[in-house]
Amino acid sequence: MSRNACNRIIRYLVELLRRKETRWELPAMAFLVELVACPGIKGDRTLQLILRYLQSQRNAVPAAKAHSATAGCHHGEVVGMTLSVLSKVVQNVDVPIASPIALQLAEALRPLFDKESSYVQLLSIHFFRDVMGFVAEAGKKPLEPHVQQSLFPLLYHLHDENQRVAEASRETLLQATTFLKKRKLTWLLKRQQTWEVGECLLTEPSSRADEYLLQSLL
Repeated sequence: MSRNACNRIIRYLVELLRRKETRWELPAMAFLVELVACPGIKGDRTLQLILRYLQSQRNAVPAAKAHSATAGCHHGEVVGMTLSVLSKVVQNVDVPIASPIALQLAEALRPLFDKESSYVQLLSIHFFRDVMGFVAEAGKKPLEPHVQQSLFPLLYHLHDENQRVAEASRETLLQATTFLKKRKLTWLLKRQQTWEVGECLLTEPSSRADEYLLQSLL
């Protein structure tokens, strides 16, 4: 399939998703998962399109839960597949993530760390690590506050009952401390001294410590 054809179909599928017709969501996402492997797709444009859909899904969570358990389960599947598509786009396109997109991705991903679905948690934590790894050089500094905000939630999930989530959290937290050049935290994590990591976070400037404490209560 040609590059132009792939891009046209991707745009059509995303538009289909934006109509919020439940019966089309999973089939459309399944097609997207396959199409993002097409060579030469427009990475930034595709990311923006799918990211908008993911952001709209964040607002749909309360409604899905209120409707029924089945609707909530369906919603989790759709969000999970959306994350899978976004991750594949980032990994398949040999171009760094532009700063504005990286910031939007980080903002959208952080709340997903604490979702009820372990599948969504796992994908969002893994993808957050990808965002740190693929962000353009100019976007690293603006991304730092978002990475900073992820430290305590990731630390919390080191003790998740789901071992895959716990391991993903450890890997992503290690990359986050490296990204922020927090050498002491990186050293402690490599030695699995997680209690000391928490203590270090809480001894940082008071405003930041308050932020960590607030996050731990949410």
